[in-house]
Amino acid sequence: MFLRLVLRTAAGLALAAVIASGAAAWQVGNWTSRTMLSGNGEFAGCRMSVAYNSGITLHFIQLNNYVLFIGTSRPGWTMNPNGVYNMRLVIDGRYIRRARGVVLAGLTGAIFLNLGTDRVTRDLLARRFNLTLVNNQQNYAFQLTATAAALQRLEHCVQTGA
Repeated sequence: MFLRLVLRTAAGLALAAVIASGAAAWQVGNWTSRTMLSGNGEFAGCRMSVAYNSGITLHFIQLNNYVLFIGTSRPGWTMNPNGVYNMRLVIDGRYIRRARGVVLAGLTGAIFLNLGTDRVTRDLLARRFNLTLVNNQQNYAFQLTATAAALQRLEHCVQTGA
């Protein structure tokens, strides 16, 4: 049942992975965001990202059904959509969640963790300072700056479609 939910969500994300070249972009602090459209041009959600000096980019994707994904990418990465990626989310040194990472069609240079519609985790990301995403044995640490305002703007984007 859970695997079916993950696969259904991944399929929805695959449709949402197409970012329209003409879609409106906005900036909140150091976060850059865009509206996401499905392959047939319908509103699918919103995506925001910030690049860090390490070369890793942190991404948040919120679909139009309010499901939130967090992920990382790096130039040159090619992730296997059928690969097994055991991910963990740690905020301010506290373990929050573990789940299988998802590679989206069209975004094979990134790996995502499905946070669902969990408001508690979303609030922790907005109010805390340090985030660590673990992919198998590799740790990626991020300082969270302007994340509260960016997540608020991301949700506004989903509510309004822009």
